[in-house]
Amino acid sequence: MSTKQRRVAAGMTVGLLSTFALVPQAAASTIDGLWETDGYGTVIKIANGEATPYETTRISCVAGKPVSRSTDPTGVARFGSFTFRARGNTAIQHIDGSVDDRRLRRLEALPPDCAAPGGAGPLRTFDVFWTTYAENYPFFALKGIDWTAVRDRYRHWCART
Repeated sequence: MSTKQRRVAAGMTVGLLSTFALVPQAAASTIDGLWETDGYGTVIKIANGEATPYETTRISCVAGKPVSRSTDPTGVARFGSFTFRARGNTAIQHIDGSVDDRRLRRLEALPPDCAAPGGAGPLRTFDVFWTTYAENYPFFALKGIDWTAVRDRYRHWCART
């Protein structure tokens, strides 16, 4: 092997080794941020080794319990019952026992309702519950349920308490 060939081989080896040394650090930093699921109204905030879920609707944002990060045997980020992989501004979340993955996109900021949570009480709870189902449950028409009529029929009961 000539001197030139040895230098090229040494340069390639150093380049490959430095790439492998940087991969775990880069992978860890790419998942940090805010992620919104494609459907289901879920936003996940990943920061400081924790994932915090937020259930969002057009009228609400309810924060869930943060889950600490671990790493599964394949090196994928794990948060409790789900794994998370990100590439650029898109990510995949797999929930244990689920037959499919959730697709996510990176957000710049939490939705406004997350910064200033709405009021409390029975009427607010009813409205959040009703809106969550109105935005995420696809089978009302198939089952012959007029969800707006359900709201109109029962909402006043919560207003009396």
